[in-house]
Amino acid sequence: MSTRFVLPVLLVVELAACVTQYSPDAGGSPARLILDPLVTRRNPSAGILSVRRGAGAIDDECRHRIFLDGNPVADLRPNEVITIYARPGKHVLRAEQTGLSCHGGNEIAATSEQGKWLTFTTADPSSGGAMLTATAN
Repeated sequence: MSTRFVLPVLLVVELAACVTQYSPDAGGSPARLILDPLVTRRNPSAGILSVRRGAGAIDDECRHRIFLDGNPVADLRPNEVITIYARPGKHVLRAEQTGLSCHGGNEIAATSEQGKWLTFTTADPSSGGAMLTATAN
């Protein structure tokens, strides 16, 4: 194979990798433990609520359970993300630590709009429990 052919092909492949569509939940891996798969299915008439757990210790025994309007959606380990398709309107998101020696959490109001992304993060502050916060959109 000639270098005149290989070089342009490599250039095209490199450029194609740079033109990926923006995703607010980029940077995290998908949640491995989904508790309510119905709200994680793509729905063009819904708003999108993306919750990402911050990086932490890989062997962290505490998971962050994410709730939508009181219903459990997923358990997040460090650096995992869940994308929730919520009907338009007002909702309550909650993050709560689960596990034998884990406790605490908080909730936050979220208003879902059709086709609009809202992003949230959950982390482990030094005071204990899961801390859910909204991020700039």
